[in-house]
Amino acid sequence: MSDHKPHKQRSIEKIKNGQVLERLLKHVNGELDLSATQVTVGIALLKKYLPDTKAIEHSGSTVHEVKLNVQSAKHIASAVRKGITE
Repeated sequence: MSDHKPHKQRSIEKIKNGQVLERLLKHVNGELDLSATQVTVGIALLKKYLPDTKAIEHSGSTVHEVKLNVQSAKHIASAVRKGITE
């Protein structure tokens, strides 16, 4: 019986080690010839196993609790009053 790692595990290790991305970049820079199928598979592997970095937009409200001591609150209130009257 063979002790070879399954294909999926080998693919994940190659992605983690940067080999897939490195080969794709070499292809883009003209340092390595890859077939269209190899490029497609490489991109598919990256998409499957690397997190998607699409921009995330927050919608809704956010509540933050702020605790102030009395002295800080008085200082802030004084600064706000000064800003309003100036």
